[in-house]
Amino acid sequence: MAWWGHPDTTGVPTIDYFVSTKFEVADAETHYSEKLVRLEGLGAYLYRPLPGGEKNPAKWREQIRTDLALPNNFHLYLCPQALFKFHPSFDDVLVDILAKDKLAYFLLLDGRDRHAWSKLLLERMKEKMETTGHRNIDLSLSRILFYKPEFEDDMSSLYQACDVVLDTFPAGGYMTSLQALAVGAPVVTLPGRLLSTRLTYTMYKIMEIDDMIAKDPTDYVNLALKVAHNTAYRKRLASLILARSGRLFTDNTAVGEWDNLLTTAVAAAQTRASGGVDAIAAGVSEAELRAAEREVKNKKFPARDGSKIFVDGKPMGPKGGHPPAYPPEEQQNR
Repeated sequence: MAWWGHPDTTGVPTIDYFVSTKFEVADAETHYSEKLVRLEGLGAYLYRPLPGGEKNPAKWREQIRTDLALPNNFHLYLCPQALFKFHPSFDDVLVDILAKDKLAYFLLLDGRDRHAWSKLLLERMKEKMETTGHRNIDLSLSRILFYKPEFEDDMSSLYQACDVVLDTFPAGGYMTSLQALAVGAPVVTLPGRLLSTRLTYTMYKIMEIDDMIAKDPTDYVNLALKVAHNTAYRKRLASLILARSGRLFTDNTAVGEWDNLLTTAVAAAQTRASGGVDAIAAGVSEAELRAAEREVKNKKFPARDGSKIFVDGKPMGPKGGHPPAYPPEEQQNR
């Protein structure tokens, strides 16, 4: 069984299922060698991140301005993805934003291990600017900034200190988008046909917010510019995201769906081993899963004793261990 930690088919014939979301495209089954299982959401039970670090977002924004010698007026576009996710097609978006917003500064996360990637990105950006007749290339390149927070817990404040967060494509983010949305930071995303571009999109669909879902690269640029330039709009959108982002955390339905899926998968394997008819391979699993999901929605998951998740009175996880995320009382001691 594979999940979307690596959102692509394994191509391995001994992997029976790929667990995904109902927000994949209609014909997503053709993308996988495995049998596709569509969950209601992303199938994760996570706790909302605690506001970390001691940095006030407004004060940190001023500190960034001072540290990086920015002008008094500037728009800060944060792209927190690993630099190897920056595809040449995403470069076009960055170049376009730089051309249309003279106050734009891109804040990219950088570390010692990413020096080669940052060099490669700047070389590609320069080449694109030269081929598109971009003016003041050196000045524009100087507005692409590399920054590394001192502590991981400071990321929550960093999302709030920036004007807009950019999700890369065609390989987008998951945890970075989840962290940003948890504090109400608008994230612009462009979904494609493959799951790798639809994780942030799925989060927005769960929250029933479509404002930051772009239709194409041009729309992506326009949405980013709108959020960066319109303070009142950005504040309204941030309030809406903050109010609805709770839907992304402590997802009880996900626990029940995994309970049902794993039970069904084990039963199917036992049936195959005994020479019987595999109901899942016979094509009836989708109906079974949908029926089970309706039943699961009427249950209450999970009941906690402070360290364990219980499903039908039994501890979930290896030997009744911790759930797949740190509970709030433990996050401070990570």
